[in-house]
Amino acid sequence: MKRTRNLSHLRYIRFAAAAAVVAYLLFREGDRPEWLEGSNATLILAFIAVAAITSWACRAQRLHFSLRAHRTLKYVLIFPLLVIIPVAVYLGQGQIAAAIFGTVIAVYVVLFYAVGAACPKCGASLTYIHNRMRHALAIGCVVTLLGSATGIGNAADRTAWSAGAAEIKITPGESDLYAKALVIQDASEQTLVMVTLDLISVPGPLRAFVEEHLQTSRGLGPASLLMNCSHTHSGPEIRMTGSALAGLTPERRQKSIAYVEQLRADILHAIDEAFAAMAPVKLTYHKARAGFAMNRRLWRDGRYINHPNPDGRVDHDVPVLKVEGAEGMIKAFVFGYACHNTTLGTYEINGDYAGYAQEYVEATHPGAVAMFMMGCGGDQNPYPRRTVEAAQAHGRNLATAVEAALETEAVPLTGSLALGFKKVELDYAEAPTDADLEAMAQSSSKYDRRYAERLQREIEQGTLIRSYPAPVQVIRIGNELLFVALPGETVVDYSLRIKRENRGENAPEVWVAGYSNDVFAYIPSERVLLEGGYEAGGAMRYMTTVVQPGPFAPDVEKRLMEGVDALIKQT
Repeated sequence: MKRTRNLSHLRYIRFAAAAAVVAYLLFREGDRPEWLEGSNATLILAFIAVAAITSWACRAQRLHFSLRAHRTLKYVLIFPLLVIIPVAVYLGQGQIAAAIFGTVIAVYVVLFYAVGAACPKCGASLTYIHNRMRHALAIGCVVTLLGSATGIGNAADRTAWSAGAAEIKITPGESDLYAKALVIQDASEQTLVMVTLDLISVPGPLRAFVEEHLQTSRGLGPASLLMNCSHTHSGPEIRMTGSALAGLTPERRQKSIAYVEQLRADILHAIDEAFAAMAPVKLTYHKARAGFAMNRRLWRDGRYINHPNPDGRVDHDVPVLKVEGAEGMIKAFVFGYACHNTTLGTYEINGDYAGYAQEYVEATHPGAVAMFMMGCGGDQNPYPRRTVEAAQAHGRNLATAVEAALETEAVPLTGSLALGFKKVELDYAEAPTDADLEAMAQSSSKYDRRYAERLQREIEQGTLIRSYPAPVQVIRIGNELLFVALPGETVVDYSLRIKRENRGENAPEVWVAGYSNDVFAYIPSERVLLEGGYEAGGAMRYMTTVVQPGPFAPDVEKRLMEGVDALIKQT
């Protein structure tokens, strides 16, 4: 009797151990397995409780079943516990495992109580059945939960994401400029290729070239490619169209063509290197703030001028994507900020504050690739300006914000990639009249005169555009991060609006980038367009990759946001 009583006590110790494992996973610091959340955890605890109570009840009531019934129990309940549930968790299917747990609970309760009460003396003892069931209960619970706790059976953490990163110098100088690539794949091999450039622009033809290469070499569609530029004004020229090359001296023209050819090859090389470096990773999202950006639209003397406005709208968020490889080694950081990368105004090669920030982050994390993603900084400037020391200070400020973000509570990215891409047709306002062209041609400003020449040439050739297909991209990285990439030099209103309209309880984090995929013009919000000024249309005269016929039509924000909203719903 003493030995039997001790064995009986041992049974409850097993149940207590399983419950302790669950409690540890629920209340420990740090990340928990995705499937051990909310109702799933409650379900597992209930399962253990029911098993323990039933164990006591079967001994107290001495209920009986037929031999056929206990064989049915064995095959229906024991095998799922011993085989299906651990396998489901091992494959990362926590929801399936939880559903099986729930089914087992229901069957267990019904058979032990309903059938047992209706037929108390039907043959073999229920105790005999339970003595076999208890092993399945203990092994099923403990193996499943311990497997998750140690990572042995948690495929979601082990193989859900793969990533590779690489960088390549695209020109030497006082501070080197880089093209950088990050490739992310989910468990189904859905692929995202992110390319950042320490350059002033991502011309549409450059994006088209890389897109075509990925399509032919790897079978990836347009939605799988995101390209963004830091918008440094201290970098080389990127001229890829006839209108951009027109008027250059033969020597300057040849240099520009040669640089673009090398740039294309460098970008493809970086992407190939990133694919070659693919390995299992963990993705987490972090966020902090930096305060050196200030709105640059100030109302003075009846018009908006380019001047620091401390009361203007800003977006000081510093979003960070951390790509962590084996043994905690950081493979890459992607971080963003909404501010013109124009501290400097020299003709010497320099990555400006964004270049310094990447340099400082990489110095802090040796071996990691740091990638800067420009936000909606069309109407934002860094202050103070005009010195290398100021650019370095802003870079240090931003790098410090990245480090501060890493101290905040991490948001693990789980699930899969969802990619959306479309082109939104943006209309222009009325084309310039002959009188407008004549006035510009007679202007004292050389930029006005050149603009008039470009417009006149487009009109004579019949190629003056009346609308433009602007690319819009939406990316969901797991269930927790919504990434929106906008074209052109978008103003801060877009970032603030998209974040405001897509935040809420249980909503994902929202990251908005501008200067992505095709930087062809300033894209004002409706507010900025109606207010007028440089970003509203005055800057159009300086655009050469695509000759801009004038400001956009009043519905520019409405059309762009309709495209964004449609993709958010689609993904």
